Amino acid sequence: MKKTLLLGAMLAGSYFTASAQQIFSVDFSSTQVLIDNNWLLIDGDGDELTWQVDTAGSTTTVGNGFTGGVALSASFDNESGPLTPDNSLVTQSFAVPANGATLTFKVGGMDPEFSAEHYAVYVINAADVTETTTVGEFLALLTSPKLEETLGGATAVNKTVSLAGHEGQTVRIVFRHYNITDQFVIVLDDVTVTAGNVTGVNDALASQLSVYPNPVNNVINIANAGNILVNGVEIVDLNGRTIKSSQFDGVANAEINVSDLASGVYMMTISSDKGTTTKKIVKN
Repeated sequence: MKKTLLLGAMLAGSYFTASAQQIFSVDFSSTQVLIDNNWLLIDGDGDELTWQVDTAGSTTTVGNGFTGGVALSASFDNESGPLTPDNSLVTQSFAVPANGATLTFKVGGMDPEFSAEHYAVYVINAADVTETTTVGEFLALLTSPKLEETLGGATAVNKTVSLAGHEGQTVRIVFRHYNITDQFVIVLDDVTVTAGNVTGVNDALASQLSVYPNPVNNVINIANAGNILVNGVEIVDLNGRTIKSSQFDGVANAEINVSDLASGVYMMTISSDKGTTTKKIVKN
């Protein structure tokens, strides 16, 4: 039986810290700072249910490796039954410094028997979201995820996403819970953005994904030396403008037609089930 879940208050704030290295950090232990910094909730499926915050957490979330407050989105409700969520939790806007930035967070489920929740992480231009932006217009911005996956269990897992390719831009991060029904709840915690591009995990990822030919004339290929599933590619120019994006359904290898790009240098960010990595490509 799916466990009863008492969801906390709707988003109204959170514990927030910042330092010279840390752009922001939220652990969902309170709620006021989320409002103060203009975090957003988007109910893309129109069922009037979206992300919520449990500021104290529960014995279940603690048992699954989370600490204190958490953010939650459901694909099953004990009163309504199965749900088909398209719920987005959108961070405050922030400027990505010249040396880049790195996102880290924890994600997991509530019930190990019903934990196959699907989610994606996007980076969008902050200026594209205003008071007059409709839900449909917002969803149209979500074209190339930095990370997309289906959870493999309820236990909290640490995730790291590079924001390379967005240097000098003012952006928001979107956590989207969607493309799933009749599981239970996805749990999010400890959302932190730190100045500087990611090292370690993404260095290993970069070594396992290669692109060729480079320089390229028409079609560039992504080759995979590990058990990595490619979900999307975003190509930006040196001014930070997104020139091309492609989505894939968890493929081991991919190819992208770049024959329509002008000659020059571009940054190609590859999103996968293991995180993101960015490659510099040259178009002849």
